[in-house]
Amino acid sequence: DLSHYQYSKPSVSPITFLMVSRLINAKGIKEYYDAAKVIKQRFPKTVFKLIGAYDDNIDSISPQLYQEIASGETIKYIGQVDDVRPDIEQSSVMVLPSYYGEGVPRCVLEGMAMGRPVITSDSVGCRETINPEPENANGFLIPIKNASALASKMTYFIEHSDDIVNYGNRGRTFAKEKFDVNLVNSELFKIMKLKD
Repeated sequence: DLSHYQYSKPSVSPITFLMVSRLINAKGIKEYYDAAKVIKQRFPKTVFKLIGAYDDNIDSISPQLYQEIASGETIKYIGQVDDVRPDIEQSSVMVLPSYYGEGVPRCVLEGMAMGRPVITSDSVGCRETINPEPENANGFLIPIKNASALASKMTYFIEHSDDIVNYGNRGRTFAKEKFDVNLVNSELFKIMKLKD
């Protein structure tokens, strides 16, 4: 819903990466944490945030990894929130290194709608959020389970901060063209023959 997730210019001072996900392995939590540690060594002012519940799940991250994240030394762990919009507004780039076998991840669409570039996995569902036309790129696809590739793309945005706004604008356009709830609903009505 592009009227609910309204555009705001990405904040680039400090550059802030945001991941919104349950704390399960297949969402790429460890890859995000490992990439954040690498980036913090080179660019200590960079901010990393993580929103999401840590609950009892067969694929939950280990208690040790949870404690490292919750310590706040590398990532600012926010926990579960009712409304992600203020956190997206304060962010520069949305990150989701998932290999979960997603549908199209809602958190990435919300970030795109608000004008944030995306770094996500070349995996089912996630890859749909990156415009395949190079001239309209709104972010990067990385191989699954690859923290160094994630850190490399994060470094790109840190070193080319002007592109954060450009990629974010193209992401908002892509969200309008492909994922706008009104367009999707209209197509569903046609498929279900509820409307001509």
